[in-house]
Amino acid sequence: MKRSLINVLIIGLLLTLASFTGETPNVPDNSGDTPSTDTPSTPEDNLIYGDSTTHPYLAINEDGSIYCIDKTVTEAEIPHYFNNIKVTEVGFEAFKECTSLTKVIIPNSVTSIEKWAFLRCSSL
Repeated sequence: MKRSLINVLIIGLLLTLASFTGETPNVPDNSGDTPSTDTPSTPEDNLIYGDSTTHPYLAINEDGSIYCIDKTVTEAEIPHYFNNIKVTEVGFEAFKECTSLTKVIIPNSVTSIEKWAFLRCSSL
């Protein structure tokens, strides 16, 4: 019994050593609420602003990523289409620091919610 346990430990150690490259793997850290420095920035220069009467707090980019441009918004309803562009994604840091946000309605056209989309939305 001791011999087989020792053999298993030795095989495990050899496999670990054989696969060791000496480099730290690039694994995203989702434990904190602060983005790392290698994350993309919000594409504010590429945003298209829409109708100020129906969704004055939103903007979209050409890829269909929606962003909140009014950090004081309390409720957000994301439409299926915004400015004739299908909304498919809640963008990176889209609602970041919307601390008064208590409700978000997301349509079924949205297939992706990017990292830190609701970062520091403490009222959700």
